[in-house]
Amino acid sequence: MKRITAVLLTAALCFTLCACGSNPKPTEVTLEQKEEAETLTQAAVQAEEEISEAAQESPESGAEDDGIVDESQIRPEVKAFLDSYEEFMDEYIEFMTTYSSSSNPVGMMAQYNEIMQKYVSFSQEIEKYDNSNLSNAEMAYYIEVTSRVEQKLIMSIPNN
Repeated sequence: MKRITAVLLTAALCFTLCACGSNPKPTEVTLEQKEEAETLTQAAVQAEEEISEAAQESPESGAEDDGIVDESQIRPEVKAFLDSYEEFMDEYIEFMTTYSSSSNPVGMMAQYNEIMQKYVSFSQEIEKYDNSNLSNAEMAYYIEVTSRVEQKLIMSIPNN
């Protein structure tokens, strides 16, 4: 789980660095960036498939048959953390979209610093959660949330 989270947080950092570049067209996305986003999505799908296979093998899977996570089997602190992570990433995507199209990105530096402080906080907090202490239901919910976040990141990339 640390690896998946590290990949997601690294992707978020990459989007940040791309927005801060000196490219005269801030909305232009390179082929390499799109390929990286697709690779991340494929990794999330593969991880989700692995969790589904593990859930099918285990009689106490923690997930319902229709693929929707049974949230009653998720510890409240894990759910709260993952929900707050998704909210943060929504805020991040909105900020970076505004930032990349802004005519005054320097004026947004205070907000940028605030976002980066939250990023550091999430990086430190994620250390509490690893694969060994998450149930199948929690891992399935983790993958569900991170997959949604990845899709939002991909959708936020402007088409040329």
